[in-house]
Amino acid sequence: MIYFLKANNRIKIGYANDPTHRIPSIQTSSPFELEVLLIIDGNYDRERELHQKFEAFRKSGEWFEYSEPIRNFISQNSSEDRKYEFGFVNEAFAGNEQILTIRKRHKISLESLGSKLDMTRQGVYKIQQSEKSGAISINSLKKVAEALDYTFEYRFVKSNDENEKI
Repeated sequence: MIYFLKANNRIKIGYANDPTHRIPSIQTSSPFELEVLLIIDGNYDRERELHQKFEAFRKSGEWFEYSEPIRNFISQNSSEDRKYEFGFVNEAFAGNEQILTIRKRHKISLESLGSKLDMTRQGVYKIQQSEKSGAISINSLKKVAEALDYTFEYRFVKSNDENEKI
């Protein structure tokens, strides 16, 4: 898999058999919070082709300037994006613990989120536990996202089968 990671104003274009293991290890050594912008099918040869394609924007090793051509490539390949399959939803790496991750990132207590949702801290804790176990409703996730000033996304991506009719 080929991944595009954004850190500050740089992009890392890399290859990993399993991005769920590789990307968090890069985050550990990065002074900047990483955002997974794109994960697409590919191998070492494809990675090398992309490095050559964006050579003019290379800063160091596999790190490139977040340039217009790279942004365009990411946008043009968004229909092939597989980051959701690997649990990389926007900038968080927590899988089924998005609420907890966002609360920690923004230092929001259970009580504070509870007051925004008009519920007790125990109610918020139960919601977090439901999300962790995968038993949370989409409606609950939407409400929490709104309370935290986030947009909740749940999406299907059309396959590339041109013969498929809607």
